[in-house]
Amino acid sequence: MEHGRIIIVEREQDTSDDIKLSLLNMGYVVPAVVTLGVSVLQTIENHRPNLVILDRDLHDKEGGVDLAYQIRNQFNIPILFLTTQVEDTVLQMVDNIHSFRYLLKPVKEEELRVSLKTLLPKHTIGIMPTETDARLLVTDSYLQLLQIIPSTVHENGAITTAFQQVLDEICQSLGWQIGQTFFVTKDTPTMLRVGKVRKLEDEKRFKKFCSVTKKIDFPMCIGLPGRVLESGKPHLIVDVTKDNNFIRVNIAKELHLKSALAFPVKVGSQVVAVLEFFSTKEKKPDSQLMKVVTALGIQLGLIVERKEKQGEIEKFKFFSDNSNEIHILFDRELRVLYVNKVACEKFGYSENEFLELTVPDIDDIFESTKYREVFRAIEENQVHPFETRNRRKDETNFPCKVTLKRIILDGKPHAIAIFKDLTGEKQLEEALLRSEKIKTLGVITSGVAHTFNNILTIVSSNAQLLEEKYRYDKALRKPLHTICRVVDEGAAIVDRMYEFVNVNGASSGRTSVDMGALLKETIDYTKPRWKEIAQARGITYHIDSLGIKKTAAIWGNIAEVREVLVNIINNSLDAMPDGGTLSFRTWDDNGSVCTSISDTGVGMSKKFTEMIYDSFFTTKRLEGTGLGMSISHSLISKHGGTIDVESERGKGCTVVIRLPVTEKVYPSGSSPFLTDKIKAENIHILVIDDEEDICESLSDYFTQNGITVKSVSSGKEAVKLIQNEVFDLLICDLVMPDINGKEVIRMLDTVPVDKRPMVGIMTGWKYGLEDAKREGLKVDFIINKPFNLSKLRRDFTALLGAGS
Repeated sequence: MEHGRIIIVEREQDTSDDIKLSLLNMGYVVPAVVTLGVSVLQTIENHRPNLVILDRDLHDKEGGVDLAYQIRNQFNIPILFLTTQVEDTVLQMVDNIHSFRYLLKPVKEEELRVSLKTLLPKHTIGIMPTETDARLLVTDSYLQLLQIIPSTVHENGAITTAFQQVLDEICQSLGWQIGQTFFVTKDTPTMLRVGKVRKLEDEKRFKKFCSVTKKIDFPMCIGLPGRVLESGKPHLIVDVTKDNNFIRVNIAKELHLKSALAFPVKVGSQVVAVLEFFSTKEKKPDSQLMKVVTALGIQLGLIVERKEKQGEIEKFKFFSDNSNEIHILFDRELRVLYVNKVACEKFGYSENEFLELTVPDIDDIFESTKYREVFRAIEENQVHPFETRNRRKDETNFPCKVTLKRIILDGKPHAIAIFKDLTGEKQLEEALLRSEKIKTLGVITSGVAHTFNNILTIVSSNAQLLEEKYRYDKALRKPLHTICRVVDEGAAIVDRMYEFVNVNGASSGRTSVDMGALLKETIDYTKPRWKEIAQARGITYHIDSLGIKKTAAIWGNIAEVREVLVNIINNSLDAMPDGGTLSFRTWDDNGSVCTSISDTGVGMSKKFTEMIYDSFFTTKRLEGTGLGMSISHSLISKHGGTIDVESERGKGCTVVIRLPVTEKVYPSGSSPFLTDKIKAENIHILVIDDEEDICESLSDYFTQNGITVKSVSSGKEAVKLIQNEVFDLLICDLVMPDINGKEVIRMLDTVPVDKRPMVGIMTGWKYGLEDAKREGLKVDFIINKPFNLSKLRRDFTALLGAGS
């Protein structure tokens, strides 16, 4: 027998499919499933159903509420309304539309079955009603009971209020004189304990019965509440005084109680509470009453379940709103349902704006298939974090790590996306990578500088020897002098290039620094950017260095102070993308040397100038690390100085560095060599360098000055000579292929003190006496390649006590 024809009007495919399957299993016919409100009326006209299941949240111009009124006015058929929450419009329809009920999503099959039996006429559901059933179905008391829960939910969502109203209505409408509640405790799910909610027709008369009940816990199967807990179904006892399993029989006889009714409140299949009623009158078994109280128990269970879910959601919201991470809740359709405050701040959207977005709106590299696959993994608890880029409201983006977690809301899986901003980490990685590149460049440049200095040494020393030999030949003297001068310039370039990439501490010691000279040198080094590269791009920078004056010296690390100056210059150039003027000044001020660098760029607001020293703060977005000024501030502070920024939006920027004047005193004319004089007669010198050309040029030079010289091109040969001969002076290169210069010098520790020669290191590396001392080497002087023979002659004259 056909149970009835039902049309489903539902916007969500999954929901309509589930309802259709349930209806077919119950024996109903579903002639049509409609997703758009504009086609519903025509569909009803064509199929003439017995009932319409209608979605409240239709996304069309008519909407579910308006459509419900049209269906009732035009066709006068029952409507089962589906909604996610109870609103005023829904409750108004309860009062205004006959044969109307609603169900909360997600729809459960048992609730659907009860609602359909209530709404559909008996002849459409294949059940032949008894005379009592037909009478009770139209009884106002029963119909009123079925509407208790919707009104309660609207007026007050509290669980206790809903239970109290059900007790009141049942007692009043159906003539029960006692109503009380029992709840399952969390620690003992197989035990019922009496609750505080109760209804007594006569408080004085029945109070003793409630007091007795309060002292009893009802385990499963024991007493009327225990039987309901065990079966999950309502029970009616016609006469409790004749029931063998009624443990309160004595007090019942005393109060002349007769019949008892109890029904379960269930969340899913689990009983969470039991409502119990007593009457002094005998109540006959009533199948329709059992159906009504079963429906009431289901609806009360929905309230309990919803409150539990709301409690979980509130806990989640509390956690999210107090988290420093970004939290976004979305559903299977990738619609944003909830965001915390951090998300709004980070993305630049208000909460209301956010709730109109979907995941693709905020993911800069969104792939719908990726999120669909991830959502399936969430449902199986197999999701793994991944990285992406999020898009802000202003169209800028930032890298982040996304961790997805599953949460069940209204019986359906949703996803919580927890975003960790990786901007700082990525910038730090870039800064570290850049640092590693600089270190690598430093190693390469140092090697190039050493090799190039060896080449320059050979060219320079030979050119100087020729210049001295042919000093009276004007035709040769001038070009030889030019060669020597160009070699000196080349050596200076190599030296400055090495200093700029020296990150391994070779020049980490402090020395007397002329800020004016260092500033001019730094300007020259940044020249490719502010001149050559700028001109190639059609940009012109004017450099004003007239304000650089002679000042007192400071005591500092040249490489570190230079790094600060370069960083400030680069920042100024960045602030003038279309060109401008860069001005430099130095002056003395009350024990400090002041240096200012000013630009005519875009400037900064006061807010930015206060943040400029914060790590990772940058106005260059992805092009900058935000570490430059933070590091600069740290380096200047380490030198005992200060760095201040003065700027205004649209009016350029001025950076002022103040460093304390050095208190160190350096005697003029001091020589790096020891001044102990050695007799000029029979002076023996050993020259050690793996470049034979250098050995040859130095040998020629010393020989021409009347000194006995031996030279070798390896450390191994040098060790043999030292063990067999006595030398007054040893000049040794640092880097050699077999035994290096440091090992040769350490070997001298085995030579008797009276036979130990003076030791000098010649090197193309940046290496000083402080470095040698730190490594435990006994060194008397350092000769830097390429060397000047005229200066070398003067130094050796002082050192050896011989005439030139």
